[in-house]
Amino acid sequence: MVLDQIPCTHILVGGDANTKSPLWEPDIQCHRNPEEVQPLVDLIIKHQLNLWNQLNSPPNFETTNGRRWIDITAASVTLDSYAQSWKVIQDTLSDHNCLAFTLGQIATRCVYPCFWLKKNRAFKVANTATSMIL
Repeated sequence: MVLDQIPCTHILVGGDANTKSPLWEPDIQCHRNPEEVQPLVDLIIKHQLNLWNQLNSPPNFETTNGRRWIDITAASVTLDSYAQSWKVIQDTLSDHNCLAFTLGQIATRCVYPCFWLKKNRAFKVANTATSMIL
């Protein structure tokens, strides 16, 4: 798992979870299998992430067919104390509303894993990536 390989304690996860849970969805009636959300809930619990979603917020997904709260923002305990605001911005050009938040100043130094490639290997990786794009 990617989060297990990050040596930094400040973790922020956000995005379209595309699933419902009573942890972030005020209206949990859903046609999907409840077991679909379990891996995400397990990840939140394992890494002790705090959800920034507010149950009284406007929906973060709206179409003519309904309103949903399927996008989430979660942070590690060490980053959570720097959160100054979190809100849903409606009336976007997408069916997903924007999740906006602000953080205070954070004094931290995170070291991320580096992968060193020899020159010929770097060219092979670049050529492969280019051929995939073109």
